[in-house]
Formats: sequence, structure tokens, C-alpha cells
Amino acid sequence: MVVNRGFSFSNIVGMYAIKPDRATSKDCITAIYPGNLKRIYSQNSYEEGSIAYEFAALNTNDTEKMIEFCAHYGLLKSNRLTRNATNNYIYFKEYKSVFSEVVPDYTPDSYPLKDFIHEIKTMKCLLGIKNGIDTESSCEILLNLLPLLLCYMEIPIKTSETARFNVLFNMYATRYYDPKFLPSMHDYNECFKGALTDIIEQLSAAINADKEEWFYTREFSEDLYSDAYQCTWQNYLHILEEILTVTEISTSEDYEQILFTNNLTDELLSKTNLSYEQIKQAGLCCISDFFNSYTANVTPELRYENNILQYDWKISSLLEAMYMELMVSFSPNSQTKRCANPTCNSFFEVAKGNSRKIYCSQRCALLMAKRKQRERMKK
Repeated sequence: MVVNRGFSFSNIVGMYAIKPDRATSKDCITAIYPGNLKRIYSQNSYEEGSIAYEFAALNTNDTEKMIEFCAHYGLLKSNRLTRNATNNYIYFKEYKSVFSEVVPDYTPDSYPLKDFIHEIKTMKCLLGIKNGIDTESSCEILLNLLPLLLCYMEIPIKTSETARFNVLFNMYATRYYDPKFLPSMHDYNECFKGALTDIIEQLSAAINADKEEWFYTREFSEDLYSDAYQCTWQNYLHILEEILTVTEISTSEDYEQILFTNNLTDELLSKTNLSYEQIKQAGLCCISDFFNSYTANVTPELRYENNILQYDWKISSLLEAMYMELMVSFSPNSQTKRCANPTCNSFFEVAKGNSRKIYCSQRCALLMAKRKQRERMKK
């Protein structure tokens, strides 16, 4: 499938397998052979599918499906594409993207499996927030927002307000895990709850307490708290404080999932002082931060190809291309929906106000029709 989203992108695509990295021994999706260049997005295509939605729909427990996805579209990042940053293609009278194939392949392209799974979960959460905003569902927004605020993510510290909030929270959590500081704390949930209590207390002190007093009682360097004086962090803090009045927040052992002692429902949220507008604003801030970070290196590019100067976007990885696809698809006339098939949960895009289409594909529609037929026959 070659998708038209208003820009062009080609990726190195080959055959892949799960192999341990020689240096770290961690499992990676690794190219078996160098692979060839394949057009993934094109302005000249008439295809209207979505590679990003297909990626977000992947089952994170099914490595075979992940390998299959890579066999169609390549890895999320290719070293050969990244290294193709010169004007050499002009001297060889080639298209710039085609020149990626002749970039020396010193080591096989590889992508850590854990990071691949993390990117699937991140995109699922971001689409879940978008779906919650489109359907005005506070629960949907919060259920997808909290993992991005509190679960561990390997992200640069200065990319955005949301990323910095996540980094600071995980600094508290890491401190609890370190036996040098708190040797008695060994239960991961107690560590998580302790970190949550501490960050709320410290941020509240930074905002409300005497500046000089807080300066001597804070845990980390002052610059890590600078966002506490901005609207986004104060809204995140308010949301956490209010949710904790009606339910405890905990995590799974791998720090990948947020859990609640009481299920987060509209009825439960009605007992808090949270408004839909506050929750929506938090979701919008989170989406903006993540999308802007993922596409920060995407820039306009002038190329000399086919004997003419022409303009396109400089996109260096499939991950950047998928976020570009989603960005250009978000419009006032479209909305993101979650598939009504409970065993699917994939997302899809429909025109605003289209209440008839509730399934992501014909396959899901047929499966649900058969399921309902069997239920009627039982009755």
C-alpha cells in the first residue's frame, strides 16, 4: 500500500527477525539483509488507507505481526536513510531517496523490540485522547492521558512540557527504587504511590509555598520545576489531585499500565471538581506536545531531481512519516473513532458527524453481525 497524504516518503524495506543485540543482549527487530528502497507515501498515489492506524492497531504481544508490518513498511528508523544527508545524489543524477540504497550498510538496520512496542502504545494513547476529544468523553481522555504522564518513557528531557513532567515524575519513582535512599521500599506499587504523593506535594509547594522555604526543601535542582508556574503543569497537577480523591492510582509491575482501585467512570468523575473543559485542555496539551516533538525534525526541503528543482518535506524515518500522516489528517471535518468490536479496539477516521460507521473494517462489521446473530439464536 502506497498512501497519499500530501507528501512523499520512501523507506528501506527488507526481511526481519528478532535477534539479541550484540552489545546489550536486548531483543531487536533486525534486518536479515540490507533491503531495498520502497515508496511508502506518495503525492501521486490514489490509496486512502492509513499506515499509522495500522501501526497503532498492532497487538503488542504478537511479534509475528510486528515483523509482518516491518516487512511491508520497514523499520521505524533506518540508519541508511539518516546518513543520506548530503547533496551527493545531485552529482550522480539520482533521486535523493534512491541514493539511500547506495549508502554503505556498515551494520544491519536494527530497532529495539521494547522501543517498538513502546511506540505502538504511545500512538494508541494519543489516538485515544483524540477520540476522547472528538466524542467529548472525559474518561477516554484521562485513561489515555495518565499513562503518558506517569509511565516510564525514554524521552529527551527538554522536548516539551508534557515530556518534562513525565521525566520529573520518573525521577521520583527511580529514587524510591534505589535502595541507597530507601532500602525498605521494595514493592513497585508502594514506590509508584510514594512518587505520586511526593511530586504532588513538591509541585504544590513550588506554586503556593514561600519561595525561599521551598528552595531548601525541594528534591531536585530548581530548573526541573520551572514548568510548575505554567498552565499545563498546574492543570496536570489539579487533575491528579482530584482523581486521587475518588480512587487510588497504581501501576503494573513493568510500569507500562495505569490501574485504579475504582474504575474511572463518568459517575466517579462527577464526584470530583474536574470539568470537561479542564480535561480536554490537558488532552490537547499532551497531543500537541507529542506530535510537535515527533515531527520537530520534519522540515521543507528543496531538491534537484529529474532535471528540475522541486519541493517536498524532509522526512528521515517511518515514525516521523506516520505522525505527519496523522497531523495532516486531523481537521475540523474529520474525527477519530475507536472500533466498536470489543476484540479489536483499532482506531479509524471518519467524517465529522458520521454516526453510522462504527467499525474500522468490513471484517469487524461481519464478525459483530455473526456474534449478534449467535446471541439472538441462544435467546
